[in-house]
Amino acid sequence: MIGFDAFSPNGILAIQVVVLCILLYGYSVAKKNEKGKKIISLPIRIIGGGLLLIVGVIQIGKGMDVLGWFEPQYLISANSADAAQRSGQYRKAADDYAKTVQLVAKSKPDLTLQYREKQAKALYDLGNKGNALENKEAFGEAIKLYRQLLADSSEPKLARQYKENLAQALDGLCVAFEDKAACEEATKISRQLCEEKIELNRRLLSKPSNPALDRENRENLAEALYDLGNRFGDKAAHKEATGINRQLREEAIKRYHQSPVDSSNPEIAKRHREEQAKILYDLGNRFGDKLALKEAIACYRQLISEIKQNTGSYQLAENKNMLGSALLSLGKLETGTARLTEALEVFKKNALAFGVGAY
Repeated sequence: MIGFDAFSPNGILAIQVVVLCILLYGYSVAKKNEKGKKIISLPIRIIGGGLLLIVGVIQIGKGMDVLGWFEPQYLISANSADAAQRSGQYRKAADDYAKTVQLVAKSKPDLTLQYREKQAKALYDLGNKGNALENKEAFGEAIKLYRQLLADSSEPKLARQYKENLAQALDGLCVAFEDKAACEEATKISRQLCEEKIELNRRLLSKPSNPALDRENRENLAEALYDLGNRFGDKAAHKEATGINRQLREEAIKRYHQSPVDSSNPEIAKRHREEQAKILYDLGNRFGDKLALKEAIACYRQLISEIKQNTGSYQLAENKNMLGSALLSLGKLETGTARLTEALEVFKKNALAFGVGAY
């Protein structure tokens, strides 16, 4: 069966054609009746005039909509929900978003997902607001809605987002109300997300890529492994992440040692040394590499000597603070206190000269 939409351009055109035919027929009938001295048929005039009036109302309504003279009902509801969400009235926001979902399902189904997500967020925010029964119920509603969104999602990126949202809502219920089942499920989903991220990055690394993309994928893998190790006590994941990060930093140092520097441009040469010093410090500080820390200290000393000793120089203060941090990290690895004493002295002088505290 073919559907008919009276509000579409074709629908309006069809109604206009029908009205025209009826009026023409009525006109022809009226002519004959006048000649034959018969009563004019009112039903035909009434039907034709009524249809013409309907077309006129539709056209006026569409014109007002185009000109923005009135808002669709779903927008009124959505704006009310947005205002309630901004002002912290999360229950009202959730109810208004639910109403908006019902309205857009009929008129603009492509917006349904957007307002379901907003409804779930409002419920989650309401749950986080306290530990009363209303807040617990809100967490339950948010969890139910995120489960539905996850079940309806066919896009992997969206599915991952809904999993994260579901885990957060379950974790909120776990923390606020000591719900053991919610705690266990939140932990299970969070671990699953970490493992999925690790697997994704391993797959990306198995594909051919350029060196820059390869480094980025290894960094992402190390981050995911650290997350798994720190959050769930996975020692093997933490160890693997540490190995990847160390390798990345050693490769970065090697690139800086090998890359040519334009000595004719002092600014470029300075930026090169700053980046090299930062990587050396990061390697030494994170992995206890004394040699890297000593090289970082040498780099920062050189950078400081090249900067004019102008009071208030941000670059000078920053490099002196970094020098102090590198000395402090090295001092913690050595048996004596000479490095620690020097680090303290650098921090004190920097704070007095620039009016800032050492970090």
